[in-house]
Amino acid sequence: MQQNKYEKRCKWCDLSFVADTHMQKYCSYDCKRAAYLEQQAQFRNRQKNKGTVVKYKENVKSIDEILEELKNTNEERYKNGKSHLSYGQYILRLKDEKQKEG
Repeated sequence: MQQNKYEKRCKWCDLSFVADTHMQKYCSYDCKRAAYLEQQAQFRNRQKNKGTVVKYKENVKSIDEILEELKNTNEERYKNGKSHLSYGQYILRLKDEKQKEG
């Protein structure tokens, strides 16, 4: 029985090689191992970053709280004869206040 050969390109080193099976993606074990190690490193970095994001979110107000504060601020500005602030302007103002404090 004749076995089919497939002309493929390695996913890691991008070299052409002849594959024995249709599903073969890497030209050698070294390329396969390197791709696996890179994938694991990316996974670990994602997991580490998820923890950082959760810690960051604990210190941040929810959007509803910010919008409520913006509404109150705009009402005060309207009473004083000033124009209202948009959401983006309010966020920039909060950042400036934090930088002045810190």
